[in-house]
Amino acid sequence: MIDRNSASSDMCSRNANCFTGTISKVVDGDTVDVDGEIRIRLSLVNTPEQGEQGYQEAKDFVNSDCGVGTKVLVDEDGGQKAGSYGRMIGLVYWGGKQIVAKPNVNRRRIYTNI
Repeated sequence: MIDRNSASSDMCSRNANCFTGTISKVVDGDTVDVDGEIRIRLSLVNTPEQGEQGYQEAKDFVNSDCGVGTKVLVDEDGGQKAGSYGRMIGLVYWGGKQIVAKPNVNRRRIYTNI
């Protein structure tokens, strides 16, 4: 249970961990590190893997708006608490926005204002 930066926000689903932190690394277009210790797989986002077309574009997209140093709120996906490759799966919000995916549309992402 993560509680050192627990958050109470309307954006928290209250089904799992919800906390604030700072982006310490953008790993790729659908994974970020928070506070240098928690790797988050962005829920509802699927981007190309390294070596695939669009990888750098997806990573640059995340870096452009929520790069290193950005304060974020992380809401862990209560339905997928087991994670993926040791990553927590969750929604990440910054500045009232979150990244979401358009299903089956060339793996592109769009912004949703919250």
